[in-house]
Amino acid sequence: SAPAPWPVPDAWRRQAADLLAGRGIDPARPFVAIHPGAGAQAKCWPLERFANVASALRQAGTPAVLVLGPVELDRWGDSATKPLGQQFPVVAGPDLPALAGLLSAAACYVGNDSGASHLAAAVGTPTVALFAPTDPRHFRPLGRCVRVVAGATMEAIEVEQVLAEVT
Repeated sequence: SAPAPWPVPDAWRRQAADLLAGRGIDPARPFVAIHPGAGAQAKCWPLERFANVASALRQAGTPAVLVLGPVELDRWGDSATKPLGQQFPVVAGPDLPALAGLLSAAACYVGNDSGASHLAAAVGTPTVALFAPTDPRHFRPLGRCVRVVAGATMEAIEVEQVLAEVT
């Protein structure tokens, strides 16, 4: 059985709600959190595919919020992150309490094999975790509702596969 979700303090939830409101997202309405990064580049699904998922969700009436950590901001720089910010709400570099609050408020989370994916699952958010080349049998996030989409390579995973798993 899945472990019980970690409790998220109200102060962290309020901090996340303020971040979301500042980006035009009503934190009381359903949204999907998307974290397109990971510590290793080989564990990252192509950024444009995450943007395709966010666009499809928006067309279906559910906004997506992209969460970028320090690694992504350094790796991709302004040339990639500024266009994302013009298309979607972006939360860049939240501290750990704000990230936990944001993930706990999301209707669903989509991300690579990363710490943020493990945190989303741990706080009880339905999680779609993308895996390659690591083995999800050993490294999948633990939570009450975790779906894994795995491929031989990250490029082998299709947008439609990911969208089919988003709740």
